Amino acid sequence: MKALQLASLLLFVFLTTATSCEDDEDIVCLQSDWVGTYSGVVDCAGDAEDLTLTITADGADNIVISYETPTTTVNFTPLAFNNCSLEASFTQDSLTVSIISDLTGGETLNLTQTIVSGTTTSVCNIAATRN
Repeated sequence: MKALQLASLLLFVFLTTATSCEDDEDIVCLQSDWVGTYSGVVDCAGDAEDLTLTITADGADNIVISYETPTTTVNFTPLAFNNCSLEASFTQDSLTVSIISDLTGGETLNLTQTIVSGTTTSVCNIAATRN
């Protein structure tokens, strides 16, 4: 009897785990899920500042990200997203800017901005929550 109860418990745990993994893979973020105003922190090499980040729609398939701190304003050109993630890179002259971002639960935005100029690399990490 105890073996049957243990087997039933293990089967339940397995099915619950398998089902929750399937749900995670099926999450879809639309343009409207990204659009909004977020508050959070940008950390560039240990120098953290509060920020307000705004995402607006651009056409049917792109978003525009801009953020403002007490000392800086950054505006990105329209960016294409893939469900709940975004990766983009721009190069002009000897300057390359790369962006990797993800949207979790429609509420939490994480973004890493990497700037490479010659042999110098600067990385800024943003963690923000929808207002």
